[in-house]
Amino acid sequence: MSGHKWLSTRTLVKVLQHGYIWIWLVLFALPFVATALHSFEAPGGGYSTIAYSDAMGSFKDSLILSVELTVLAILINLLISIPAAYAIVRHNIPGKRLILSGLNLSLYTPAAVMGLGLAIT
Repeated sequence: MSGHKWLSTRTLVKVLQHGYIWIWLVLFALPFVATALHSFEAPGGGYSTIAYSDAMGSFKDSLILSVELTVLAILINLLISIPAAYAIVRHNIPGKRLILSGLNLSLYTPAAVMGLGLAIT
């Protein structure tokens, strides 16, 4: 029996668990892979990157502006939020519990409600 140690019940359960996870990962990724492959289809048939070069040609300036604004917003957010977080954690601030409750409020809001609010906005 010691020669078949790799075929133990524990090993079999681990293999089945990993297989189950990989099956769901593949099923989850299939729509994304199909969309990515579809994006490379050329209008006349075959595959090319013409759609990407067209998009980069017409949206390049907007894309660069968007990336610049995103980086600027992240830097401003960090400059404000890191000292604020330090102050909230290290010091006794009046209304500290109210501030922390307000910051955690988004965690208790269902994603569908936030998505609907964003869609309406």
